[in-house]
Amino acid sequence: MHISVPWKAWFGDEPFELSLPDTWQVDQLRMKSEPLPSEEIHSRISNPLESSGLREAARGKKRIAIAVDDIARPTPVHEFLPLIIDELAVAGVPEENVSVFIAAGAHRTPVRGDVAKKIGESLAARLKIVYHNPYDNLTDLGHTSKGIPITINTTFLESDFRISIGGITPHDFAGFGGGYKTVTVGLSGIEALHETHIKRIAEFNAGVGHLDGNHFQSYIREIGQRVQIDFSVNVVMTARRGIADIYAGDPDAVFSAACKSARRQYATPTEGGYDLAILNAYPKDLDVTQSMMALNVSFYGNECIVREGGTIVVTTPAIDGAVLHYMGGEDMVGYVAPTCEMMKGRRLVVFSPGLNKHDIQVYYPPGTASYQTWDAAKEHLIELHGNACRACVVECATMQLLQVC
Repeated sequence: MHISVPWKAWFGDEPFELSLPDTWQVDQLRMKSEPLPSEEIHSRISNPLESSGLREAARGKKRIAIAVDDIARPTPVHEFLPLIIDELAVAGVPEENVSVFIAAGAHRTPVRGDVAKKIGESLAARLKIVYHNPYDNLTDLGHTSKGIPITINTTFLESDFRISIGGITPHDFAGFGGGYKTVTVGLSGIEALHETHIKRIAEFNAGVGHLDGNHFQSYIREIGQRVQIDFSVNVVMTARRGIADIYAGDPDAVFSAACKSARRQYATPTEGGYDLAILNAYPKDLDVTQSMMALNVSFYGNECIVREGGTIVVTTPAIDGAVLHYMGGEDMVGYVAPTCEMMKGRRLVVFSPGLNKHDIQVYYPPGTASYQTWDAAKEHLIELHGNACRACVVECATMQLLQVC
């Protein structure tokens, strides 16, 4: 049998065919989200939550800063940023007064091609683009109530109207990405990132989809309120990076509404207990670090997706390979060597044309089998499970929320 999965987010968005034995029982676990009509997208931006309209709120402002998440996130900013620019124009703000900040945090440095994909070629050619550096051009805003240092991009803070745009996706620290995280992590200094992502990890009470009592969320919310975001836009995506839902307005109201929607849109029921689960890393399949988020759907309380002794397969093109991450990269201050214990009795296989055995050894637990062709990976899986195997394919594993029935 052949099962098609989405492949190469932002860099092709093409199907990839996984061939599997016809004798296997295979469930395809897919999201059921549908694209929001364009007129509804316009209405959501024009009629924000708990906030005056953008054209009223921005009237009289001289320097507009728009923070957007980077290419590592699937947010289709190009589909609605022109609407925001139009609203600012009605407010009397010319494009020359608008800057777009690529909130990459500790991710690899963005390039112009990334920006053109993210915000659209037309706007990339016309607007001022600011590339954040976590080591420089930072303003010290003191500390949070828990003693976490707050350092944020100086140029962003110097603006007199601040907009944050981000996508809502499941996250093992934040519960959901998006919200204040776009600015408080994406435009943060490295010292603060180390504090919130590494030193305080034992305090988080975190997990995928977990928000209540999540101390990581508490940290970034307090930092975000100190920074002061004037207008926020958060997006819930379809399985092909379209807009399934969108909210604009007050940052807290927007994040709350978007996360509630994400729980519905990303929910994927399953019986669990599989012999084998294929976790496709789309739409966060850019590099090794982002692709590892595919594992989130089978842990953090979801270990029963695959039976103990079973096999988990991560599939990703990883076209950027094992690109540098300024905290989590090998020998970086936040690097933590993976252990076998994290798999909790499950085998791990990685199929990726973009990763070699050295990359796998650095970022995945000892004993992980890795292959650069699907035929070789499939042969290994047949050796492990024979001709009788109950398996599932999770086509957007970095975004779906599996729910065991």
